[in-house]
Amino acid sequence: MADNAEMLFSPELVFFDWECATPDEVFARLEDELAPRGYIAPGWLDAVRTREDAYPTGLAMPAANIAIPHTDPGFVAKPISRW
Repeated sequence: MADNAEMLFSPELVFFDWECATPDEVFARLEDELAPRGYIAPGWLDAVRTREDAYPTGLAMPAANIAIPHTDPGFVAKPISRW
């Protein structure tokens, strides 16, 4: 049985070693990771940029900054589901 972390996260989609100067750089790198794996639909990058401009999801944390950028479910090509 998987431990709790494996049930919540897909390890291949957790990126600890990225150094990005701007949110836009993060979004572009995410597209580079998610699109080839079939997780996002065309238009995701523009949609996530628009959504993040309206309401950013980034959080400044003591150890590292984190974010969970997302957009309308219509841009999900396949869900990342562990359940």
